[in-house]
Amino acid sequence: GGKGAFTKQSNIIELDSITLDSHIDKPIKLVKIDVEWHEIEVLNGMKSIIKENKDIQLIVEFSIGNQRRAGYPAHHLLSLLEELKFNLFDIRTKEKITLPISEQEILKLNGINILCEKTVNRSF
Repeated sequence: GGKGAFTKQSNIIELDSITLDSHIDKPIKLVKIDVEWHEIEVLNGMKSIIKENKDIQLIVEFSIGNQRRAGYPAHHLLSLLEELKFNLFDIRTKEKITLPISEQEILKLNGINILCEKTVNRSF
């Protein structure tokens, strides 16, 4: 755990934070991460969960603007997902499909929800 700060206008609110690794010890199949520029911190706090759950899937919101506001280069989150051995897929909700997508393709988009899978045997 640690302290996190939330800034609204000129007020700063200190919050206690925890890691998912320190609180979850059950098998995990799916995690949706939509934390407004704190995706990297969430992933760093769940590396053991990711390692121990071979078939885990993540849905991660990605926005270049949010990554920059968090103080990271735009590609940093995508590099971390690659380091964690995830395959990336574009979630096409209208067509009800997912398609493989590269880091370069993601960086051309304004915002996207990415399906991250450690395996490629997919059955929906």
